[in-house]
Amino acid sequence: MLLWGYFAGQVANAISEECVFRGLVLPQLMRGMPFWKANMVQAALFAVAHLVWPFSSWALGQATAQQALEQSGTLLAFTWVGGLVFGYVYYRTNNLWTAIRAHLLDNCIGLFIHIGATHMGSTRVHAELDVSLVARVVFLSLVAFLVARQAKLAPLGRWGQAPSASG
Repeated sequence: MLLWGYFAGQVANAISEECVFRGLVLPQLMRGMPFWKANMVQAALFAVAHLVWPFSSWALGQATAQQALEQSGTLLAFTWVGGLVFGYVYYRTNNLWTAIRAHLLDNCIGLFIHIGATHMGSTRVHAELDVSLVARVVFLSLVAFLVARQAKLAPLGRWGQAPSASG
């Protein structure tokens, strides 16, 4: 039952974050700058928004300041790359649900790696981090590749330009 609660939380998280960062922030930024710049900015904002987790762990005494800083660096990298991929997926498909599904799958990969490592009594955070990093990079790369290869999508023009009308 607890697993279903975690999953429901992941669904709500993916929907809310995608609606805010790719549904609202990215289109607003694209009004004043090319896609690639807007995508980098929204991904950075997405990453910074996730810093609440390591700092709240530190504030609650669950982590030292050093651990919180280390987790912050890793989290910034993970979420910035994820934000770039989710922004790209949304831009290429013009469908927020595609980005929501990719985000949900990415979160579930991380969740199940965390649950598995915790269940097995892993006390080495770095081992879990290493596995999670590889799994997520492979997943996000695969999502970007598959979206880009869909035959019904027009090829991207130069960075910052809308997709061309011809296929």
